[in-house]
Amino acid sequence: MYIFILEWTPMLSQKDNPTDPTPNIPHGYIFSGFMTSVFVGSSIFGLLTKKIASLETILLSVIAISAASFFVVIFFPPNFWRNFGALLVFEACIGIFWPCIGSLRARMLPDGCRSTLMNFFRIPVNVVIIVVLLQDYPLLTNFLACAVMLVIAVVLQTLIVLRRRPAHASVHYLHEPLLSVPEEQI
Repeated sequence: MYIFILEWTPMLSQKDNPTDPTPNIPHGYIFSGFMTSVFVGSSIFGLLTKKIASLETILLSVIAISAASFFVVIFFPPNFWRNFGALLVFEACIGIFWPCIGSLRARMLPDGCRSTLMNFFRIPVNVVIIVVLLQDYPLLTNFLACAVMLVIAVVLQTLIVLRRRPAHASVHYLHEPLLSVPEEQI
């Protein structure tokens, strides 16, 4: 996501036609579109947790759709509206991702060490961002790197989903509540 933040402006500024002058894109409207997509994504997350599946399955779908949106940007010729649409889909996935990963962290990481663990994982993320900034890779290379990392995340998340699913997965497992509070505390 952080590389995306650095690269969305150059991606959307690419020329559809090589003879056209450099397009003057409406940054404010585009950013507003991104923020609206994040809001829509977080609203979708609320619906998904009530109707669809486990958090792990939701996260797997979100990562796969994010990778697909980057592949649209990479493998199709530059087109403002297609790229903008793909990036809006990515931002909606971000809107689903944050509450989903927050719920998973709360469920899987103990309170006493959650912040320490998360800070340790921020170190490699920051190293990757610094390398990308210092190397000044071509635009499509950065998006391809993000897409490849997302594909790796899809594979790893698939392993988590398969490992956590019981041999006789029931409807009850697929609709597990986000929080379970003992009745004596209600």
